[in-house]
Amino acid sequence: VDFVKCADDIFLRKGESTEGLAQKAVEKLGLPMFVKPTDGGSSFGVTKVKSVEDFDKAVEYAFSEGNMLIAEAAIVGRELTCAVYYNGKEYIALPVIEIISDNEKVKPTKVASYTRVRNGRKELVKGYIRKK
Repeated sequence: VDFVKCADDIFLRKGESTEGLAQKAVEKLGLPMFVKPTDGGSSFGVTKVKSVEDFDKAVEYAFSEGNMLIAEAAIVGRELTCAVYYNGKEYIALPVIEIISDNEKVKPTKVASYTRVRNGRKELVKGYIRKK
């Protein structure tokens, strides 16, 4: 789709060679970048990579949560999300929320907090992130 702007990225499947990939990723994506699995929860296996030396460890961590990963250029801005689910009859959109984290690397079972926007008002929400 050419009308949705996305961060520059690199995909990698578990078992593919990572030789020289750290330097190639930095050249293509710049720093910082995010390395994360393509499946699972939005915070599982995610690392903010700030140096080329941290890349291989981030790849290992992402592969602990899935079989394919994406390295993406960092985009500065607010993170908003809107979950949608199907109840068997219709699709239901939940309220838009803003994700705010104090953690560079969010680990499962840590407390996470975010701001939920409901009816134009912000609410601070705290909750636990748990592995499936």
